Amino acid sequence: TKFFKDLYSRVEEKYYRKGKYIFKKGDKDDGHMYIIVSGKLEIRSDKISTPVILEEFSCVGEIVASGRSEIRNADVLILEPSVLIKLSHNDFFEIMNKIPSFSSRVNDISLARTNAEV
Repeated sequence: TKFFKDLYSRVEEKYYRKGKYIFKKGDKDDGHMYIIVSGKLEIRSDKISTPVILEEFSCVGEIVASGRSEIRNADVLILEPSVLIKLSHNDFFEIMNKIPSFSSRVNDISLARTNAEV
């Protein structure tokens, strides 16, 4: 559809190598969320005892993208070569408004991570 074609033209596909951080706890950001297309990431935080592993078709950065914080609350490390889609704050909200199931799923993920303090 036109919506997805327009959206795809605005998102940024990013390639990361193993060992690189997408962001670190305390970083300020202008509201980007990342969707994992391929690869594996690790969320590290002093508030959790065991790092959380994320794989394809998961997301990271939804708390800052949603506007609930401007500061990253965890380190996100690339564990293997990865391809991520970087969504801007505005594109994040456009998808949230146009696709209720996306909105619901991101809210569920965000709530679970907030409760786990990740």
